[in-house]
Amino acid sequence: LSAQKKYAEAARIYRKALSLNPSFGKTHFNLGNILVAEGKFREAEEHYRRALKTEDASPKIQHNMGALLARQGRKKEAIRYFKNALHQDPNFEPSKRILLELGISWWRPEAAESNLGFAADYLSFRKVDDVFGNAGWKIGHADQARRDCLEELAKAAIAKCKS
Repeated sequence: LSAQKKYAEAARIYRKALSLNPSFGKTHFNLGNILVAEGKFREAEEHYRRALKTEDASPKIQHNMGALLARQGRKKEAIRYFKNALHQDPNFEPSKRILLELGISWWRPEAAESNLGFAADYLSFRKVDDVFGNAGWKIGHADQARRDCLEELAKAAIAKCKS
């Protein structure tokens, strides 16, 4: 239904499901996604927060919460959720991309090699607008941030190889 942009109907079905089982995290997550599509950010945030409190909280939920906060101009909070996604899964690429564009340190030494490969590919093929165009973020000095991140990733990968 959400693919067909029948958001109200999809939201109704998710709300019905939550009335039967309010602790089902994936349903809160899916309802949050519908609410974001409808521009109902406060309510979406509430459902993402509920999803994050469940056993099935995933990096995707952390990432979407970060993206929602970013859309609202709450950049500092958003960064925390992107980093949380990467603590759960160091190879979660959507959060890597955003933090890389921001020039934020997100890698962990044990993931240095895969992060270096990701950064090299990403820096070669992506543009700032691809990631931030929809959120309306303006990133200054993006090329320098890319170079700085790649340099730091290379140092981390080299240190990992030496140890």
